[in-house]
Amino acid sequence: GGVEAVRLEVGRDRGAPVTPPQELAALLGAVLVNAAERQEPAHARFAQGLRQLIGARDVQVRAGSTGSAGGRESLYFDVPGDDRSRTTLQVTFDRNHDVTDAEFKLLKAAAWLTAAVLELEKPVAAVTDRPAPMALLSDRVA
Repeated sequence: GGVEAVRLEVGRDRGAPVTPPQELAALLGAVLVNAAERQEPAHARFAQGLRQLIGARDVQVRAGSTGSAGGRESLYFDVPGDDRSRTTLQVTFDRNHDVTDAEFKLLKAAAWLTAAVLELEKPVAAVTDRPAPMALLSDRVA
């Protein structure tokens, strides 16, 4: 689909190999393009693309408490956010997979990007609901 096409084009300009952080950034961009027109939520498409990128058996964005339903082959990453109940990025690998330090670091970053995707999925507040603009320091001094 569209996610793979974006991932493949990231490093072509300079002929350099594509790094996992570049692929993660490309994935974020791919799931946000025309997100409002897609039937599947952006966070679900992000989880699916992350599963392909990292080679996991399953990746899910879960709200609420997480049990140990995934077993020893599952990792749980807290998704930052003030105004939502605890959200977790659950990554399940095949039984014999040893997670490398680079994969773990990438998954920690993916949890933060999941927060960004969830934030951008929220409906935009009406104009009347917005707080008054904050005066800039130069406005206050003048």
